[in-house]
Amino acid sequence: MTHRFHPKAWLRAGVILLLTILTVSCSDSARVPGPIPSQTAPLPLSQGQGSADGTPTPDPGPRIGRLVLTTAIAADTEAPKSELTTIPANAAVIYLVVEVSALPGKSTLSAVWDFGDTEVSRTTRTIPQPVTSTRWIALTWQPQQPLKVGDYTVHLLVDDREIDSIVFTVTGRMAQEATAVPERQLLFATNIAPDIQRIQPATLFPAGVTTIVAFVPNAGTLIGADVRTRWYRNDQLVAELGPDPVNIPNLLTFTLTSQQPLLAGSYRVELLLDGTLALSGQFQILGPTPTASKAAVEQVLIVTTIDPTTHAPSSTTSVPTIQAPASVYVAVLVRDLTPSDLLEVVWYRNDVEILRVPISGLQVSHQWINVPYQIPAQSPGTTAQYRVVVRLNSQPAGQQIVQVRS
Repeated sequence: MTHRFHPKAWLRAGVILLLTILTVSCSDSARVPGPIPSQTAPLPLSQGQGSADGTPTPDPGPRIGRLVLTTAIAADTEAPKSELTTIPANAAVIYLVVEVSALPGKSTLSAVWDFGDTEVSRTTRTIPQPVTSTRWIALTWQPQQPLKVGDYTVHLLVDDREIDSIVFTVTGRMAQEATAVPERQLLFATNIAPDIQRIQPATLFPAGVTTIVAFVPNAGTLIGADVRTRWYRNDQLVAELGPDPVNIPNLLTFTLTSQQPLLAGSYRVELLLDGTLALSGQFQILGPTPTASKAAVEQVLIVTTIDPTTHAPSSTTSVPTIQAPASVYVAVLVRDLTPSDLLEVVWYRNDVEILRVPISGLQVSHQWINVPYQIPAQSPGTTAQYRVVVRLNSQPAGQQIVQVRS
């Protein structure tokens, strides 16, 4: 399937953007947006149904609000953490996040990703249960290699009917150069030793720390280049820092420091090279240790669908095998969780850690928490073992294993 880009798409995108701005400016909601009228044509009237006076009533078809492009979503609601119009060429994951206020059960949402006139990927997700209140639905694309620089279009289809589209730009040849060395990554520590082999990187730091150093080993050409970092705490920008004047060969560092203990929470650091996102990393600063935490994890499941109203998994057993690529959820039943408790969902592939999702600041008496994950495609005829471990306050609290086949 191919789509031809036409200049009229820019005009249409501008009208949709203006309508979205007007809608948002009149809203009093804080984080979860209210229903937004669909930008699509009026839905057809049903045949053979109507009100008491014989007036036809609208067919309860899909109602789609905003489309948002992002590289990060909330683990529990799938809400976008940012709204982007440009994407770095080396982005590991891209989300088309759709705001849905009504959707019939067993509807299929598809995101068709085009580069020029060529379809480069297609993401499909079936929603088993009807959607009756506003929620976000994320369609995930995990490119298998750095993207070509240029203009892209992503089209949203509901049951093979095109609803809307977004135009975005992929930039960052410099960002590709930043990650050209496989071991080049953004790491964190509380201090930097003159002997780089003695630096102890970590992603979890105790309460009371006053200094965190972000550093890049094997920095190479990054040293002396136009680089800076942006530091976010719970997705709020807290600092923008340039490189430290460190005279350690092949090492680039950035230091966040405070006279008072740094606030607890989840931190994300982005390294920008010539203004383009090149590397990123995450770490967690713990709050004061609960004196007598009563929190507990009662059950851990890997499932393919959840109930959007109750958040409960659609199955009481974990899936033992699955065909890649696949969208799954880690469903965690927790009890007596407080804001000071730290829940972590850690994914391993063939016993190598590939993703860690920290969750804190929640007050939950007894509820399911769902963390989505997109299992990427793999080489034909291969099988990989994926294992998810749930940790509560740094202690293992449950795990599940799924065999993934191509």
